[in-house]
Amino acid sequence: MPLYVGIEGEPRAVCRMYVGVGDVARKVKRAYVGVGGIARLFFAAEPVLRTGTGPQMSASHFHYGLARAGNYVVCAGGTNAAQNTEAFNEEGVLSSVEALPENVSYLSGVTASDGTAVFAGGFMNNMRKARVYRYTENLAREELPPLQSARGGTGAASVGNWVLIAGGVSNTGKRNDVDAYNADTFARTTVTGMYTPIDEPHCQANCPYALFGGGYHN
Repeated sequence: MPLYVGIEGEPRAVCRMYVGVGDVARKVKRAYVGVGGIARLFFAAEPVLRTGTGPQMSASHFHYGLARAGNYVVCAGGTNAAQNTEAFNEEGVLSSVEALPENVSYLSGVTASDGTAVFAGGFMNNMRKARVYRYTENLAREELPPLQSARGGTGAASVGNWVLIAGGVSNTGKRNDVDAYNADTFARTTVTGMYTPIDEPHCQANCPYALFGGGYHN
């Protein structure tokens, strides 16, 4: 997300930024702007993509939930690591995080508009779960109102001020349920269901829409 300044009536992209500290020019490496009372990171140039090997997780995760909370990427639950929660900061450093209170895999993860991570549903030992958890920007764990039905393999997307949890499979079969959580209060609202029951729908949000598609039907 480049930053622009006006020069002789023309917008010019900023490549580098400096600030004076003790009469010495210091290069700005990270800067924030306030959006809805929340500090959001912005860049004076396109972020540089890097590759490398970071610290290993405490256990092998798969079928886990993944979402961003503040400056952390949070990985929660999953087969083989059913209660574990791992968090990596922007430098790739692994942090210890309060684990989930129960074993769960096939849960969905999504970043809410307030910059917190929400994980919903899932199952373990063939029992579906309705519990929903939230990790704040400081990685504190909270519990939100449960889903309207216990189910795993849900799709999750954040659109506008809403977190949407859609589809999945319950103990009685595939569902078209859609639950909506308001990012201000995190109260749950039941909204119009999907056209057909779908397990593990893929999802993507592009304001003002959230799209859910694919997955398992029959």
